[in-house]
Amino acid sequence: MDRDSFLTRFLLSPMEANNDIYMQQQIRPKKLKKAAVLIALVQRQGILHVILTERALHLRHHPGQVSFPGGKYEHFDHSLQQTAIRETHEEIGIHPSLVDIIGQLPLLKQTAVLK
Repeated sequence: MDRDSFLTRFLLSPMEANNDIYMQQQIRPKKLKKAAVLIALVQRQGILHVILTERALHLRHHPGQVSFPGGKYEHFDHSLQQTAIRETHEEIGIHPSLVDIIGQLPLLKQTAVLK
């Protein structure tokens, strides 16, 4: 699939106004921290590719895991989109001017179910 085909499909599926996804966990609630990732698509030779990162093995949290670039929301970020773009630039060097936001997936929220 190329960029134009992807955009046509994506733009034909409008997002609902309140489309948050809720996860239930059998744990006590704890304070959740805002974070964001960028699902970066790059077109090479007419084909779209997803950019993933591999976390370093020395990291304390999730060492060696493959993930989307992104990270923790900081107080100076104006939005979660800015968080994702900033973190992507810090992690893999993609300059913010090269990022074209085409949409946003639903926010993920957690609710706790106490035993």
